[in-house]
Amino acid sequence: MALFDLTKFLKRRASPGNAANNMPREVIYIPSKYGDVEAVNRWGDQWLISYPWETQEFFGSKESVKSEMSRRIEDRYAAEKKVPPTVIYIPTGSGDARATHLSINKWRIEYPWAVDDFTGNMNAVRKEMKRRIIEHYTARPEAAE
Repeated sequence: MALFDLTKFLKRRASPGNAANNMPREVIYIPSKYGDVEAVNRWGDQWLISYPWETQEFFGSKESVKSEMSRRIEDRYAAEKKVPPTVIYIPTGSGDARATHLSINKWRIEYPWAVDDFTGNMNAVRKEMKRRIIEHYTARPEAAE
């Protein structure tokens, strides 16, 4: 008994009209801090917006889609802008020593007498600041002859 390959008969061919309806009519890209945001016009005023964190279906004009995308991006990343950097203060005899957190494990330490960059966590920064302050104010012994 011969087996016939029926796959070519079972496959459905897309008609030209069907293929055109499946293609997006318009695409809008907005770059964001953690990935691009893309809006695809599916049909009429129906849009599918893909954010790096979720997907949203939206109905409106092109301008309203752009404003919605911008608003959602701002809402998502607004908390990062509002948080002030971590600052550590240690009083010294001639003013405060101040360490400002710049990025992951990167700190800028400002002493009344110098400015240093430091890499480490918060506890390591505090220890370094205390060490430098003690070292600066400790009397240096005279050179023995």
